Amino acid sequence: MAGVAPSHGPPEEPPAPGPLALKLYPLAVRVPGLAYIPRPARRALRRAVLTRRVQRHTESLPDLRIVAVTGSTGKTTTKNLLGEMLAAAGPTLKTRGNRNDLDGVPATLLALRPHHRYAAVELGIYDEPGEMSWMASLFRPSVAILTGIGDDHVVDYGSREAIAQEKRALLERLPSDGTAIVNADDELARRTAEGLDCNVILAGVAEDADFRVLEARIAWPHGLDLVLVAGARRVELRVPLVGRHHALPVVLALAAAEAVGVPLEIAARAAASVEPAPGRMNVARGPRGSTFLLDDFKSRMPSAAVALATLAEVPAKRRIAVIGELQERDFTPAAYRELAQLLHDRADLIVAVGRGAPLLQSLLGDEKRVVSAPRIEDAAALIATEAAEGDVFLVHGASHQHLERIRLLLGREPVGCTVRRCILHWRCDECLYLGSGPPASCVELA
Repeated sequence: MAGVAPSHGPPEEPPAPGPLALKLYPLAVRVPGLAYIPRPARRALRRAVLTRRVQRHTESLPDLRIVAVTGSTGKTTTKNLLGEMLAAAGPTLKTRGNRNDLDGVPATLLALRPHHRYAAVELGIYDEPGEMSWMASLFRPSVAILTGIGDDHVVDYGSREAIAQEKRALLERLPSDGTAIVNADDELARRTAEGLDCNVILAGVAEDADFRVLEARIAWPHGLDLVLVAGARRVELRVPLVGRHHALPVVLALAAAEAVGVPLEIAARAAASVEPAPGRMNVARGPRGSTFLLDDFKSRMPSAAVALATLAEVPAKRRIAVIGELQERDFTPAAYRELAQLLHDRADLIVAVGRGAPLLQSLLGDEKRVVSAPRIEDAAALIATEAAEGDVFLVHGASHQHLERIRLLLGREPVGCTVRRCILHWRCDECLYLGSGPPASCVELA
């Protein structure tokens, strides 16, 4: 029947890394000599081992439609939404978690099987110019999404324009009958898509967007109510994602799903079943009738700004911001001034965790509103004492701080790891070292 999604099950994922992979992860740290292998040599070795193997594998699946997602923000949320939408139309594989790097992308592609009709593949860049070119060479996307261009990795790439050029390598892999879905609200992203030999669709809030967000309203604590238009069509839907900033991933994913043949109505219905990725504005029960809004995956100023804007909008008796360190920022008043200004009128109480606490206390000038918690255990103990019914706690911090341990401690999970900063990227509840702490070689001492 028209408009009813067939039952194909949820999107599949490649197997999770096992205990051996977790143990081997810090191998380069444990064996210092590995770090001295020149980067070009490491890159050449990877390419020699993987390139033709992965290319042959993807070429052997001619009926597969691959939708690739890149950009500076929102990649994982967009990919998760897309995975649900594609799975409503056929068997789908999506990237596990945010394994979007030089190892994760080949692993995802090699997990594809003949029964898969669609794939949602996430691609990120880190610190090696040429990363995107190599990853994009492993497959031919039918559709590619560019979520936007931020200033992540500027230290390694030199400028936002250089980052945009690196991302463009994926868009250039699109065939002439392919489609690029581009953030209409990001001028640099729009320029990055100029001159492509394929169809380009703009999605966002901008008036000239082909897929446009007309309204976005937080439906606390259930998610986000959206009104979207695509040409003469109007779509109203609720997605279980908190924060107006999630409107962009939704509209990008809808445009991409339709570009590979999924009817808009079916894709919109499928979006209602997506779950927020861990550490990205997850709603959870807190102590004494309070509520957690967990946004502890990564902390840069753009993500801190949207998280605090959401905190200011949700209904609460008190709004309490548990704020960790900003990534890729010096510990200077200038680096934290913008964050302090946002905190000033968006939180009733601030619990500052880590090295940024003295700066925030100094900049805000009201130590009664800013409480310092040098350690994770200090923050958990303070919340346990402070929490009251109706309070909303936003937990937002740098990925290396692993602030998710606060929730685990308050939930009486066996958390023995007390390190302040850790180089491991695993979520704490999946980590072998949660009960004891990681090897000393994996702990940031600075």
